Amino acid sequence: DKHLGKLNVLNLPIYEQANKLTWAEDRIAATQAATDKLLGHLSTPRKVEPVLRGGPGRDVEKYVRALQQLGDAMQHLATYKGLQVAQEALLAADKVQQKAMRDCEADFLTNLVQQTNATLPSATVLIELTGEGGSLQTAFHE
Repeated sequence: DKHLGKLNVLNLPIYEQANKLTWAEDRIAATQAATDKLLGHLSTPRKVEPVLRGGPGRDVEKYVRALQQLGDAMQHLATYKGLQVAQEALLAADKVQQKAMRDCEADFLTNLVQQTNATLPSATVLIELTGEGGSLQTAFHE
């Protein structure tokens, strides 16, 4: 019993040191994971820019996915505003996003113009449809 107590006393510093090392190892692993995640987000604008430059017309699902990745990266980078590299990446991501939105709007308007064949009916046609004093609502429900 005496020997067991003595052994426990001798092992206590080793046990405490092992706990400290385990805690340090966990902190290092968490820091490494956060660093890897940050590095991945730093390169996101460069990675998604070619897809976004192609516009939504080529592959809309791929385009939306790239926009989502860019948005996720921007959100993550915003939490590291104190780092110069994160600020620069955030500015680059913002430029890529703004250009993508302008390109998307232009693509949408182009498609809208190309696909729109409808023309407004002339006043004469409207009068013929409704009759004198009638309305379009009654003309289409009769």
